[in-house]
Amino acid sequence: MSINVYYDKDADLSIIQSKKVVILGYGSQGHAHAQNLKDSGVDVTVGLRKGSKSWAKAEGAGLKVKEVAEAVKGADLVMILAPDQDQRKIYEDSIAANLKQGGTLAFAHGFNIHFQLIEPRADLDVIMVAPKGPGHLVRSTYTQGGGVPSLICVHQDASGQAKQIAQRHLELGCQRLQDFQQTAFQADAGLCAGHLFHGPMVPRYLGTMVTKYQAQGPVRGEGCSSPRRGISGAPLCHWCPPLPVGHLTSSPRARSGPVSGDL
Repeated sequence: MSINVYYDKDADLSIIQSKKVVILGYGSQGHAHAQNLKDSGVDVTVGLRKGSKSWAKAEGAGLKVKEVAEAVKGADLVMILAPDQDQRKIYEDSIAANLKQGGTLAFAHGFNIHFQLIEPRADLDVIMVAPKGPGHLVRSTYTQGGGVPSLICVHQDASGQAKQIAQRHLELGCQRLQDFQQTAFQADAGLCAGHLFHGPMVPRYLGTMVTKYQAQGPVRGEGCSSPRRGISGAPLCHWCPPLPVGHLTSSPRARSGPVSGDL
């Protein structure tokens, strides 16, 4: 398997800066993607459900905010950064019929594509841009002039430019962008747990090592609640949707007995 590594100098930002981008969700990753794109000169809108507690936060950061379906109608690229368990319904209710012909659908985690919970329209580019760190780290590193490594993947290339569009997300602060040339989002790039259970060995190993390194800082600074706050619940507990339950009941098993030996 070939591995390509890209840097800021490899990205032509005009491609993404010419597009209207919608970020769905304003949580850990959503706020980082939206604010970094805005600061990079991209026309970005945040899509939220009516009554969302995040609405005022996004507006307070100087971002345009609309309800999901309305935001999607005006977009060239829609990035779904809502919780994994909500993404299928969001796609079916608000994206499938509203995203423009030839648009781009983007993810930061491969769960819904890899397990075929979402089956995008054939005319859409479908990409993954997965920063290897929780959202607050992606944002703080960007504001300091740096960036965290990121994985990209192309699931569907209807336009012939899907990979180039994914690369332009370098400006999110991902100075080292690793392209593992995978299909079907096999990396399942959802931080450590995704790499332990899905995908080829090389990206799985590298992703786990990068994530372990990056998690050390937040843990030292904020304690063990920091990774739980900043990481999607799905990769930690596919077998048990409520994150705290999956996290707390499975940790003892992962630290002892045959599971520990397998790891």
